Amino acid sequence: MQNTNIEETLLTGRNIETLFSISSNTRRRWGKSGTLKPVRINSRKFLYRMSDIRHLMSDMNGGAQ
Repeated sequence: MQNTNIEETLLTGRNIETLFSISSNTRRRWGKSGTLKPVRINSRKFLYRMSDIRHLMSDMNGGAQ
């Protein structure tokens, strides 16, 4: 079987806040509700997968890409 694990771009919380023009509270709420799936780097740091961001943006645009 071939290894299909490809490195993926990860974004910080501030990147997400800027991209969507949202507050840090909204970003945290999206994480708790499952709208965004944070990746825990350590006990205090979370990053977000670019593929999840693209999927969320697609959903917000009615599925259009």
